[in-house]
Amino acid sequence: MDKEIAAAKRIADEQELIRNLEARKAEKAELAREKARMRDLLERDRKERFGGAAVKAAEEAKKKSPAEMVEHGIKTVKTLYTDIRAPGVAKTCLKTV
Repeated sequence: MDKEIAAAKRIADEQELIRNLEARKAEKAELAREKARMRDLLERDRKERFGGAAVKAAEEAKKKSPAEMVEHGIKTVKTLYTDIRAPGVAKTCLKTV
């Protein structure tokens, strides 16, 4: 009788584990769908706000090599944080990088 109870309990535990795994899979799939939906909404919003220029800039950024991106970043930091506007900020930023 104890063997039957232990076997029934083991089977119940296995079924519960399977239900939990299926619930996690369903939750992951739902999260993935929600992420994709949010990405689409953000993309549409960006297009509405900025038109084709933002999309074009994003595509160009994807085409740049890492070296070009670093070069562009350094140039931007130097331009935005000049010694007249914010003394030492660009220097600290570049040292950190």
